[in-house]
Amino acid sequence: MKRKIVSIALVCVMTVSMTACGKSEKESSQKTVDVSASEVISKMVDASQDTKSADSTVSLKFSAENDGSKLDLSGKMDVKATEDPTASYVNLELASKADGDSNDINYELYLMEDNGDYKMYIGTEGQWASTTMSADDLGVDVADLTDSYSQIKEYITDENIDKYFSNVKVTEKKVDKKACYSVKGDVKSDVVDDLLASAESLMGTGIDLSDIGFSVEICADKKTNKPASFTITANSGKDSAIDIKDCRISIKYNSYDVDAITLPEEAENAPEIDSLLDSLY
Repeated sequence: MKRKIVSIALVCVMTVSMTACGKSEKESSQKTVDVSASEVISKMVDASQDTKSADSTVSLKFSAENDGSKLDLSGKMDVKATEDPTASYVNLELASKADGDSNDINYELYLMEDNGDYKMYIGTEGQWASTTMSADDLGVDVADLTDSYSQIKEYITDENIDKYFSNVKVTEKKVDKKACYSVKGDVKSDVVDDLLASAESLMGTGIDLSDIGFSVEICADKKTNKPASFTITANSGKDSAIDIKDCRISIKYNSYDVDAITLPEEAENAPEIDSLLDSLY
């Protein structure tokens, strides 16, 4: 059962990730403004097209019970990324507690472009490993990033927002002392069902997750129109098989001016393995 509730947590986290992410803990009181959700998001997409680097902090909280089993997850991930050259750095700290058993994970990860391919390095407890992947394996084509923004903008209309979200509200608030527009709404149940089905097909928990709801908040800096934070939360209904006490993934954007990411010397000659997951066990 412990394995099953861990799988449920991953399903929820995957669904959260497929929807949106992020929130700052430092907020002021909100006030309603006369601007549409599509206008805020459209401007944010336009402002993001010239982004060449970013420094962000991702926070995760998950607490749930199922059939007598309990799971608590909490973690923080510091992420830096640059587009030219293509590189990223991740420092992850994750703590979990399941039925009294505790486990802590801490690792660093570097992704560096290497002659058209990508090399990934992972370090944990002073040990480093690496693996090489093609752009297809990675699933990211940085060259098409601008085009993808254009495609996204085509779908940002009040009609489409109403199609996927309910209770949409636009307010003005502060995120880390920055004046922002906040767009917040609940993901409609049919959209949630599709997202959960996609995640469930990969994880296979075998538990009915149809009674889980998700809410999304996007905050855009009023001055730059760039993302300031994203938040998504999940909650379970009264008839749900899993009792979600807390489920939140958040991203706070600290800066859009990142220095070049360099690989530490101790990682340069890391042995290459088939799967970086092997290095965690």
